[in-house]
Order: sequence, then C-alpha cells, then structure tokens
Amino acid sequence: MNRPRNLSEIEDMELSPLDRLVQRLNRQLDEGNFDEPTVEALDERAQRYAREGQRDLALLDTAQMLDIFPHHAAGYLREGSIYSMYGHQREAIPVYAEGLARIAASDISGLQKLKNALHAASIQNIQCVDFIRQLPPELANTVLAHLSMSEASACLEVSRTWRARAICCSALWRNISIDNSDTSILVANAMPYISNDVRHLTIATGSLLRDFCFYYMKFDGFANLQSLVLKVGDFSSLKDPCAVTSLQMSANSISGTDIEVLLRKCRSLRRLVMHGCDATVLSPIYNHASNLEILCYNPPFPIPELHGKAAHHVRGLRCIVAPDGISNLLPASAIFPLLYRNMTTLEYIRVGITPIWGNELAQLQRMYPHFKLPKVLTLGLFWSFEGIQTVILQAIRETKTIFQLLLAPVYGQEDTARIRRLAEESPETTLHLSNEATTSGSGDLVELFNRLAKFSERRQNGLGTIALQNCTDVTDAVLLSLAGIKTLREVVFHKTPNITGEGIIKFFSKAGSQLQWVWLSQLRVIADSHLAALGKCEHLIRLELSYLQDITDDGVRSLVDGRCFKLDQLIVKKCPRITKDCVEYAKRKVKTVLFHP
Repeated sequence: MNRPRNLSEIEDMELSPLDRLVQRLNRQLDEGNFDEPTVEALDERAQRYAREGQRDLALLDTAQMLDIFPHHAAGYLREGSIYSMYGHQREAIPVYAEGLARIAASDISGLQKLKNALHAASIQNIQCVDFIRQLPPELANTVLAHLSMSEASACLEVSRTWRARAICCSALWRNISIDNSDTSILVANAMPYISNDVRHLTIATGSLLRDFCFYYMKFDGFANLQSLVLKVGDFSSLKDPCAVTSLQMSANSISGTDIEVLLRKCRSLRRLVMHGCDATVLSPIYNHASNLEILCYNPPFPIPELHGKAAHHVRGLRCIVAPDGISNLLPASAIFPLLYRNMTTLEYIRVGITPIWGNELAQLQRMYPHFKLPKVLTLGLFWSFEGIQTVILQAIRETKTIFQLLLAPVYGQEDTARIRRLAEESPETTLHLSNEATTSGSGDLVELFNRLAKFSERRQNGLGTIALQNCTDVTDAVLLSLAGIKTLREVVFHKTPNITGEGIIKFFSKAGSQLQWVWLSQLRVIADSHLAALGKCEHLIRLELSYLQDITDDGVRSLVDGRCFKLDQLIVKKCPRITKDCVEYAKRKVKTVLFHP
C-alpha cells in the first residue's frame, strides 16, 4: 500500500467512496467541465444516492445530467431507474417516453435501452399488487395496526379501498393526538367514523380542531374514551359536558381558575392526574368533582389507570397521592376538606402536609369532628409534622384494614404506641420509617419492636415488612429488638448510619431463619462476612445489594454456596468490587441474577 504524500491525500483516505466521488464531481462542476466524464460521474453518484435511500439527491443529479446532455439516453435511463427502484412505475414511464422522443435516432443502443426499460416499467405497473386490497380484512388490520398516526392518515388518501380498510381498523385509532398539523386535519375529517374507536386522546388546547373534538364528545362520539390529555391549560371555550372519565394534565403552572371550567363540564370524571399544579386546584376539585375516585397532585411516581365501572351506590375518593418532598407540602386547610368528605371511601393516602400547632390544630379538630379512616389500606405521611401526624394516626386507631404504613418522621411515645397498636391489630403490616429529623429516639423504637416481638409469639400475623431509610435513630439495640419479631419476612436497610457490622451479623443470626427478602443499600459497614451470614438464611428468596463499596467476589460466592437453597433472585447494583466473572458464577447457582455495574 502506498503511503500518502501530503495532507490532502490523508484526508482523501478518510473519506468514503461516495464522499470522494462527490468531492471530485464538485471540483469538475466548479471548473465548468461539462463533458462526458462529468455526466458519467453524475450518473454514478445518482446511483449511489439512490441505493443509500437519498432519492431526492439522486434526482437532482439526473436533472443536471439532462441539462448538460438533453439528447443523451443516460440521464433518462438513470432517472427512470430511480423511480422504478422506489416502486413508482407511473413516474418512470413518462421519463422513458420523453427520452425516446428526444434522443437522436442515430443512438441505436440508447433507443433500445429506453424501449426495454419502458416495456419493463409498463409491465410492472400493470402487475402491481395492492396488498391491502388483496389481503383478508383480519390480516390487513394486523398490518395497519402497526402504523403511526401520520402513516395512518396517509392511508386515508391512497384510495377508497385503503380509506375504508383504515377506517374499519379499530386498533389503528386507539391512541391519537390532535394539533394543527396536516396529519390531524386528515384524521379529524375521518372523526365521524373513528371517534368511537379512540381510547386515549391528546388535544393541544391551542389547536383549531379542539372544539371540533369537543363537539363529538357532546353527542357521545367518543363513547369508549378512557383518557384525555390536554396540553396547555386554556379551557374557557369548552361549552358542553363530556363523558371523559380519566384526565391527565401537565403544564408549567396549573391553578384553580385554570381547571374550574373544565371540572364543571367533566362531571363524569373519575381519575384526575395533574403535573405542575398548586394547592388552589383543591378547592374546585372539592366543589365540582363529586365522582372523582383517583386524585393525583404532582405525583412522584406513575399512577394506575381506572379499572372497572364506577360504583353508583358508593361515591367518593379512593386514592389521594401528592409529592412527598418537604418542599411540596400541602396546606392542611386545603387538603383536609377532601380527606374529611371522603373519609369513608379512602383506601390509599400518600401526602405531605404542612405543620400546624396550638390554636390552629385545635380549630382543625373542631371543624372536622369524628374524623376516622375506616377503610384505608395504605397510609403514607411524609414530612407531616407532629400535630398533623397525631391527628391522622388517631383517625386510624380503630382501622382493621391497614397493611402499609409509611411515616417520616415518627414523633414521640404516643405516635409510637399508635404504630404498635396498628401492627398488632392488622393482619399483616408493612412499616416504612424514614426519620432524618426524628424526635422519637431509639428507646421508643426498641420498646415498639420489643412489644411487637412479644405479640408475634402469640399470633401468626403482624409486622411482615420493615423498611428503615435514612434512620439516624436505628442502632444495634433497635436491630436486635426488631430481629425478635417472628412475623418479619422482608427488611430494607438504606442509609442507616448508626448501626455496626456486628449489629448486622447479630440481626441475621437471630432473624435469618424467617427472612425471605432482604435489600441492603448504601451501608458502609456491609462486608463479605455479612454476605456469608446471609448465606445461612435457608428461606431467603430475594436479595438486593445496592451501592455497597466493600463487598467482593468472595462474599457473593460464599453467599450462593451457602444454605440459602431457595434464593431465586439476586440483584447487584453499583457494587464496584463485584466482577462479571463472579456474576456468571452466581448465575449457575441462582435462577435470576441482575447485574448493574
């Protein structure tokens, strides 16, 4: 191989064949060399462009060929072949015919090539197969169901047959989005035929077609609509009631005045999810959304869809979700009217509420007497301060259904006693404690877990899952008392800085025979010896190890070689000293191993 002699040759070596051809051809055109070699180069480049899917660039080159030599067959042959390559025989035929009319009679070879190409294109044009027309309807629907909305709208313009087939394919119109695009206009023209097939509809409220869609809602045109997403928040022109049951909104700012008109019209609304809203939305929701079952206010995680039809004999909220960060707390005066009115139907509550004390707390209790939550299943109070937490815990003092309690932080002996009573009386409880700013103290937690341990000796049901996250009050003594709870099956330890490696070993030694799921995350004290202790947990089914800096391959090997014969899933995430070779070894022992280095 010859070495390059200068910089330009080095640059040429780095170019692809097409790039070098383009570079050479551009130089010729810039120099005005419109000779036969230039046409041949244009022909070659057009062919390469066409093969690489750049049809428009290829046709530009054929146009230049015809400008240079309008009486030469090469330009017509290449342009016609490009159309044929893309299946456009109708466009190729007039190109070949024009070539036959314009090239010189003396060019016998060129004439013959054009005649042959014209004959072939004519036959292919006649023999074109309209597969949508030929396929049975059920197979055609299978093909059409995979099209995007823009592709679906294009089908409406191909032919009457394609339009009819597309309209009849209900799966094609399940999810549509309406804005001011040409695609939306084509879909809107078909709306009288497809609106009842739409399940999920997104409308840009600035779209000229917005009122058009609402018009069909008036006459039950979207009879099977399950969710409506409105982009941007101007609903002032919404004039008629609609039967939407699920609505999801997202904007930079949503206030009560933004949605009040909408809620007045959407009386059948059962699910409302809002991202970007402030607390002023709660008042119009209270006043106008009487059929609401699921309310999510800036939710921090995905919210499930509605299932089943509305229960007409029981109306009320079943689920309230709000963000759990300390910077997103809801005012008690805004959220309590909804909690109180729906207290007999609420099953899932996860909110953070601003603190109130003294006279304000007493006034709240007078305004909402006999506040109870008899049906709640999951209760999460994040950064709910002492007075509010006490009110809520008092509301569930007689609740028999609760199985998941999430608290951050826990305050004092009274609230600790209420948690103990709930864990004792509920069939099986999940307790999440996160208390970086706790005022409870490790002594209260030791007493709580000791009482639950004695209770578990008499009953098979009780505290089944414990998650301790960011808990500065959790010490070795707390772990030891927790290990005595016979009903405990699942534990999560995340960033608990005041426990020691010895305390972890004692916990696993005492509770290991009953544990089925363990998740250890961001614990500085965890080492290979702790994995070896876990290897003795005979009933362990699932183990998650996250952000553990000191565990090595030896620890994982001792774990999977231990007595945890039921271990079915091992998850290792961001543990820098664990190698892929070790993971491969673990896969021979454990059914499912997930590794995220």
